[in-house]
Amino acid sequence: MDEPRSLWLSATVCRLINCWETSQPGISIYLGTRLRELRSMDPVASLALVEQDWLDAKAKVIKIRAGRGDNLASDIDNAPGRTEKLIRMAREKFGDDMVLMIDGNGSYSVKEAIRIGKILEEYNYYFYEEPVPWDWYEEQKQVEEALDIPMAGGEEEFGVHGFRYLVGNEVFQIVQPDLFYYGGMIRTMQVARMAEAAGLQTTPHISGGGLGCVYMLQMVSVCPAAAEYHEFKMFHTRDANGTTVPVESKAERFESVEGVIKVPMGSGLGVTIDPDYINTHTLVTG
Repeated sequence: MDEPRSLWLSATVCRLINCWETSQPGISIYLGTRLRELRSMDPVASLALVEQDWLDAKAKVIKIRAGRGDNLASDIDNAPGRTEKLIRMAREKFGDDMVLMIDGNGSYSVKEAIRIGKILEEYNYYFYEEPVPWDWYEEQKQVEEALDIPMAGGEEEFGVHGFRYLVGNEVFQIVQPDLFYYGGMIRTMQVARMAEAAGLQTTPHISGGGLGCVYMLQMVSVCPAAAEYHEFKMFHTRDANGTTVPVESKAERFESVEGVIKVPMGSGLGVTIDPDYINTHTLVTG
């Protein structure tokens, strides 16, 4: 049976990507898993789960979750003082040499975002992601101007005009176009080139599902002005039904070695999908 059309298109785009010069054969990862699960736990329990994932993936960097993550600027935490405790306890648990970052997922108003940002600076966090709702561009700029910690965001943005504003006004030091939400690798490359011209960095976001981690690795490998670390949601390649997609790298095993994953090389995505799995699907045309 022929490949499903979506897989064919993915391979075609990746052939275009492979025409660009590969600048990063190995990608340094940070953990971006368990968005809702970690916020529902107290700091001790959530950090134990973070540590488990960190040990499994051997990531160089850990990202934790601030606030409620409601994208409503509610200034509400799931327990009083949870985020402040988490920031401090993560630094104490993982030590001064661990690179730590935090994601607000739109939890805060400008005033509260700045207050939390000052705590992050005290504990030497690497970046502060989306503290205010994603489309509050002017408010996000106010937060950025009040802090020294680098700001990251853009994963929800779906339009080029939005990224022109974000990059032109240096709202974020690290822009994060999502490979799914924003519309693929070619559009993401356009944002990466804008960021490069502005002296900013890019770390492509991947919202999960499908062959997301493979897309991310391929994109980062050719991304100009790529940031030092990139989000990794473990080796979760699942289809729309939640079934694991059986994927094998053509050149080497998928694994994290000291927090670095080799980019699959070769044509297309650089991976092989089990033909028996493909044969369970029906080709839809027209």
